Amino acid sequence: GKPVTLRPSIVLRAGVALTLSLCCALLDAAGQPAAPRALTPGVPVTRELASGQSHTYEIVLEAGEYTVVTVKQQYGVPILSLTDPDGRDIVERAARNVSIVAVARGRHVLQVAANKMSAPPGRYELTVDRPRPADARDIARASGDRFLSEAQSLMSQRSASANQDAIDNRTSAI
Repeated sequence: GKPVTLRPSIVLRAGVALTLSLCCALLDAAGQPAAPRALTPGVPVTRELASGQSHTYEIVLEAGEYTVVTVKQQYGVPILSLTDPDGRDIVERAARNVSIVAVARGRHVLQVAANKMSAPPGRYELTVDRPRPADARDIARASGDRFLSEAQSLMSQRSASANQDAIDNRTSAI
């Protein structure tokens, strides 16, 4: 057969079209939030976290179960946010660990975020304890975490009434 000769303009247009298609596909994928990663009790997850980033995980609990999530990070203390299966906030605070007593059965969503926008990238290790039925001390500890979370939120409002409410919440946490 006869050799096929492609004109440079056709090759250039095809290359540009392919490049644009790949860039659009990557932007679409990057713009979508990643699906939460399931946490397995007792199995640590190690990841890198840079300023402005967050990672999302899920913890499946039965109603009345208690567990503790622990984060070991090289730099700083991360922000831990936890929501219940109905999407209600349970805890959001800078902490190395958070206690949970599930009110409802289902998927609880945990987000680990860099605490400061200018924080250097660092690795963290995340573990979740094996869930067990909650006793009175577990319920008190989880309530304390919730009160501390509310107090941190109120303190950030910087008003006299919010500060008094924060003091009350911190006192309740103790």
